[in-house]
Amino acid sequence: MKLYVWEGALAAYYGGLVVALAPDLRQAKIAARKAYGYKSADLESDLKQRPKIYPATPGAPAVAFTCNGGD
Repeated sequence: MKLYVWEGALAAYYGGLVVALAPDLRQAKIAARKAYGYKSADLESDLKQRPKIYPATPGAPAVAFTCNGGD
């Protein structure tokens, strides 16, 4: 499994995050679409960008992400 992170995604006034834990990029995009809940041109555009990918395996370093809400 890997952690896929799209930074600056779904921006209105501020960029947000899309984060998915999945075995591959295809499944990560499917999970992100399901989590968002509806068809969105903004989400599709963001998912075309290359995400940062972090291993989610035993021994991998801890990572954290924060995102303030706002509009």
